[in-house]
Amino acid sequence: MKIIRYQFTKTAIGGAAIAVVTATLGGAWLLASGEGRPRADAAQPRAVADRQQHDFKRVEPSEVVSTEFHVRNTGTAELRVASIDKSCGCTSAELATRVIAPQSSSDLTVTFSAPPHEGLVSHVVTLHTNDASNPLLRFVLSAGVRRAVEVEPSTLFLGVVAPGSGISRMLEVFTSDGAPLRVLRTSTSDSALAVEELGPSASWRRRFRLSLTVPQRTGPFEERVEFVAMTANEQVVAVTVRGDVARNCTASPSRLLLGPRSPAASVDTTLVLRSPDKGRRVPITAVEAKDSAWAVLKWSARETNNASLIRMTVRVPDSPGYQKSAVLVRHALDADVVEVPVGCLVQ
Repeated sequence: MKIIRYQFTKTAIGGAAIAVVTATLGGAWLLASGEGRPRADAAQPRAVADRQQHDFKRVEPSEVVSTEFHVRNTGTAELRVASIDKSCGCTSAELATRVIAPQSSSDLTVTFSAPPHEGLVSHVVTLHTNDASNPLLRFVLSAGVRRAVEVEPSTLFLGVVAPGSGISRMLEVFTSDGAPLRVLRTSTSDSALAVEELGPSASWRRRFRLSLTVPQRTGPFEERVEFVAMTANEQVVAVTVRGDVARNCTASPSRLLLGPRSPAASVDTTLVLRSPDKGRRVPITAVEAKDSAWAVLKWSARETNNASLIRMTVRVPDSPGYQKSAVLVRHALDADVVEVPVGCLVQ
């Protein structure tokens, strides 16, 4: 068992008496003083920067920009940077030297790669230093990602269109900051696309009419229109044109599910037949069952802008079990027949 004895003594310094506490531990004398603690006037590094924020203002999508910060050691000991963290992989940071002598500085070069999409972005670069009063030195980068020249709309979704039909749409090419604009030339991915300039509505904006003759082949299609414009430098903007060529009208719902029914039950249901060409009405000429086990007892149709609403009464088969067939809808747009599957559980 160790015994500690404390002894209080008085010492006169400059005529004033102070108390000194000493202790013995196992026969050894210990002096309770400030020895062993860091002195207030010990050499220390001090990390400061000329600035800790930078706004790149407007940048182009996917543009790479950079800036420099100056990191200075205003202390009296070496400033060491152990590591550099970035909040995004799109940002890189390079410090000229990671050991900075007192009253010296080092350049921090930060490079930022803008995303391909537009919007406001902000990222942080952090230096981990041996400055006890400022161990984390942070630098904030911000930017507004936006094209100098834009086109509206940038994508045209035409939906379901009829083969060989003609479609016209309006486009605008403009500068995002109001700078004067010249459109040098246009190009299209297919000769079925034509672009006509309608004249400027302002010095920073140009209006165009896009005309398309829909291809005869059925299925989805995608074309592209490019505008080469000049502001401070040459810019290229593009419009994507998408659609789906359908020769037949389309039915909604695409399948009639009549649920559980008793044998030979009569069921009222509705169907919408839609034309692929907007503005073309769909006159219905006949609605009938595909096979004799089913029957369309009566039907009526009401035409709208490019569709017909069909109300019908269907008689289901009298044989038990899950029965399926189709309802055939004939219309006056062409000789095609729209076949709509139908199903019912007879029990």
